[in-house]
Amino acid sequence: MNPFECYKALLDQSGTVAKRFLPDASQRIAGLREKVEERKIHVMLFGAYNAGKSTLINTLLGAERAVVGDIPTTDAVQAFDWGGHILLDTPGVNAPIEHEVVSREALKRADLIVFVLRQEDQDAQDIVNRILDLLVEKRPLFVVLNYEDSDPAVIELVQRQFAQTLLRHASARNFSEAELQAVPVILMNIKTACRARLEGKTLLLEHSRYDVFIARFQQWLQQYDNEKKLLATTLTSIEATLLKPVLAVMEQESPAKGELAELDYYVEHLKREHHLLTQAATNKIRAELSMRRPAIGAVLDHATTAESVAADLAEIAQSVSQVIQVWLEKELETFQRERINTALREAGLDPEKYANLNESELLDKLVGPILSQLKGVNKDYLTKLLVWGRSLKIPGLKGRWLKTLEVWAGRAAPVLQIVFSLAEVAMAARGEEQENERNRRQALQRSQWIEEICGELQVGLTQSVTEVVNLVTEEQLRPYESKRVELQRTASQLEIDRAAWIDLSARFSAVSF
Repeated sequence: MNPFECYKALLDQSGTVAKRFLPDASQRIAGLREKVEERKIHVMLFGAYNAGKSTLINTLLGAERAVVGDIPTTDAVQAFDWGGHILLDTPGVNAPIEHEVVSREALKRADLIVFVLRQEDQDAQDIVNRILDLLVEKRPLFVVLNYEDSDPAVIELVQRQFAQTLLRHASARNFSEAELQAVPVILMNIKTACRARLEGKTLLLEHSRYDVFIARFQQWLQQYDNEKKLLATTLTSIEATLLKPVLAVMEQESPAKGELAELDYYVEHLKREHHLLTQAATNKIRAELSMRRPAIGAVLDHATTAESVAADLAEIAQSVSQVIQVWLEKELETFQRERINTALREAGLDPEKYANLNESELLDKLVGPILSQLKGVNKDYLTKLLVWGRSLKIPGLKGRWLKTLEVWAGRAAPVLQIVFSLAEVAMAARGEEQENERNRRQALQRSQWIEEICGELQVGLTQSVTEVVNLVTEEQLRPYESKRVELQRTASQLEIDRAAWIDLSARFSAVSF
């Protein structure tokens, strides 16, 4: 299922529990569901009232859509569709208190933040602290310093003073210069830029530094304009708007965690560890395939038939799978050993005393009264923990590659033609512009083919690794799941709700492409 569809399904499931703890749960869920359906990045304009946020939106839109005034005029969030993004115009910082509340709530749901401040606000401690607070929260931030004086010397002074102010306040809060340098800060005369956009005056637009702003702004947006990052920012919004607030209310109603809650937190931790293992495996696969790009290119360069392409690629695929299998076995064995050591410590035993024993010796030592002390561990389960890594095999790998490569072989004819054409071009008159253009075009096609091959290999290997990690997870969770069912029979409604909410939160976190 598409991960965004998974989010919608999970949001639908969240209502029953959420409504018992948040009076506005329905509205929150509806807003999040609408956002998931849009699948667009939400860019919030934030800053002091009358700083130029609404004017900047009108500048980007090239039309007077957002309300502009000298007094606080925006008392609710207004959304504008711009180039596949949603621009959010919000009440200003230091505006009337009810406006401030609206801004804070919108800030939780925003994906990206454009902080707009006026020339005279650059030294305001409250404004600078707001910027630093956002950096502490690791929020993606773009700063626009709205100046009015057109004298270049004044503009340079404004820029230098702001940098010094930001650095001074940051040093007091232990920020590094590198963290600040990562935040884009662009100076622009927003009012002049807006007038130039509305009236179509190119020279005036350049004078306002809009061209500098828009080039850097679009580059910044591109960092977040892909599906995976959109999925991550969507999860952040769901956590901030729904998952964490509900859990916080639960903690207030019953701050002391019972046995069921402790168990659920442990299970959540275990699932998260396995999720991180899957991510690490994905990165390892990507790195291994990257190293083999030259080899894949060489296969294409020296190909004679579609069958030879398939055979050579199968050999490369198997070499990658073997590396990944050895790596995964080592990672899982290390992980299982740590799990066993944890179980021994819980039983009051020193893991160092058993570190050099083999599997059969360790089992002999643990059978009897000592084994019965190990929480959630029985002999069969402990045996699986000890030998899992050595018996690990990636399921269905060989058959998967054969099927994939058969498809490639069927599509190889046009690719081979590209390779042969490249060879012909190399031997022909390379100085002619037409031949060089043909060479570049076909080289691009070849590059795209290599990219497609690596993509196919990565998908197949990642699926295999995920299958293995899921099997390990199921084995490790089995004794805890039975204990969980037993505890739920005597648990209070709050404990049951908390357990369900933690499980739901874990399922949100596990959603991926």
